[in-house]
Amino acid sequence: MSQYYKMPAFNLRHASLSTKILLTCFLLFTLAGFTVALLYFHDRTQLEIEGIQRYYKGDEAAMVFPKTRSELIAITHPHAFSMPMLLFILCHLVALCRIPEWLKSTLYVASFLSAACVLAGPWLTTYYSPANAWFLAASGWVLTVSFAAIALLPLIEMWLPRRPGEKVVPHPASLRQE
Repeated sequence: MSQYYKMPAFNLRHASLSTKILLTCFLLFTLAGFTVALLYFHDRTQLEIEGIQRYYKGDEAAMVFPKTRSELIAITHPHAFSMPMLLFILCHLVALCRIPEWLKSTLYVASFLSAACVLAGPWLTTYYSPANAWFLAASGWVLTVSFAAIALLPLIEMWLPRRPGEKVVPHPASLRQE
């Protein structure tokens, strides 16, 4: 995708059909994966503050044990590596969308900051206060909204029809000199 940054008027709408298909498959699988993650979190917490507190802090009456340090590391470790990579790729695609720069910057900051807060939330809830479940829930909702936006905007950009009279930017492969 980096070749497209050399073309000042390029956006995802001008990508080749094969690139659009590739990116669409990636984005749809990514959205499906995020949906499965939400379903998993729902099954564990019912997406309620009390459920988040119970899942991380435990509940003797329900025979739910608090998460141990090892369990929190097992939750955090893979997400601390995969979330930034995925967000970087998605934000890279948003950079090729025709939306205002302030919106791009807002989505970048919201997605990365909320992801960092979601990673910190279980630790804060478990070791500092069950009241931090609110922090985790709020961060999770911001992450969900920003993730949906950075995954859907490129899809919309690629597949909306061109406006009448819109300038067509040639694909980089057609610019190669032989």
